[in-house]
Amino acid sequence: MNMGEMIGRFRIVTGDKRKPYFWDDPQVATLINKAYIESVDRGLMIFDRESFTVEIEPGVQEYALDQQIIRVKEAAIISRSGVELDSPERLRMASRKYDFSKREWSDPQGFVIDEDGLFILADRPTESMTISLAVYRYPELLEGDKDEPVIPEMYHAKMLNWAYKLALGNQDADTFSQASADKFDAEFTRTFGPSKTAQQHRQRRRNSARSIKTPSY
Repeated sequence: MNMGEMIGRFRIVTGDKRKPYFWDDPQVATLINKAYIESVDRGLMIFDRESFTVEIEPGVQEYALDQQIIRVKEAAIISRSGVELDSPERLRMASRKYDFSKREWSDPQGFVIDEDGLFILADRPTESMTISLAVYRYPELLEGDKDEPVIPEMYHAKMLNWAYKLALGNQDADTFSQASADKFDAEFTRTFGPSKTAQQHRQRRRNSARSIKTPSY
């Protein structure tokens, strides 16, 4: 379904079919985008091997990455000192080891992610490199009526349960219905999994990556 079709479905399900609407089209579009983001966050539904790289500088181990990234699945060096490699050199998630001789953390084969979303090489680099990331990421927002979610079509209608939940669970609105909001919340959770707590997001950062993009990317 595209945005226009999803707005129409929203009005049918919530009964908001006559003007003046309880929710105008921009408000409904905002709810749909929130549902889109929530479904992708819970379900890790967008995998991307093409969009994210880290430009490594000699002597610099820590890098902030893109907020659009939910989890880093793979990392590989694709160039060294400006020269593209014939075959990528895959890195791995590593436990940082303390090198007592150098008095620093060191592991030449890997990288780690800290709770703040920093991508940290486990060994201090001695040359410039480009590292390509394969990630699960958040979606671009839907804007026009013809825009469609880039998740399988079978989930388009199911993700709207979160939009219904947000709309009907608003206690300040005349349309407030906690029972209906809870029903749609439960349906959404059955499809996409439970909501992530702050602690779970921090754990996700340690086990993979949640990051902030630098402008040069």
